[in-house]
Amino acid sequence: MKVRTLLVVGAAFATSVFAADRFALSLAQFTQTSTVSNNTLTTTTLGTPTGLNGTVVCTALLLRSNELTWNAVPNAGGYRIERAVGSGSFSTLADSATPTYSDTAVSSGTYHYRVATTRNQWSSPVSGSITLVQPGFCL
Repeated sequence: MKVRTLLVVGAAFATSVFAADRFALSLAQFTQTSTVSNNTLTTTTLGTPTGLNGTVVCTALLLRSNELTWNAVPNAGGYRIERAVGSGSFSTLADSATPTYSDTAVSSGTYHYRVATTRNQWSSPVSGSITLVQPGFCL
């Protein structure tokens, strides 16, 4: 198979690549971004965040938050956190420069979270989601 690519100075393009782990039989996807500047091709690979974990914080003073952490991704410019409330759809909640986020806009209910790596205008596919449940009463 022949592939021809026209590179324009100052232009950027992205390629999505799927890689299979032959031992775990799983698929991983990452986005590769490339920019041509001064006759130099710069390529950056954005991996999908892994290891998303969450902790529900609910104190007797009704201070509530959902604390999120995940594994840092090499070459990440930042991370986009998405949230769905109850049975609703996911939407962008916030951006974070670090692999942590504290969602303080919560009350009792069910929250679903997922994260994507970002860099400039590019982003990776989203991570697997987690579910956190804020209780009706805090002790």
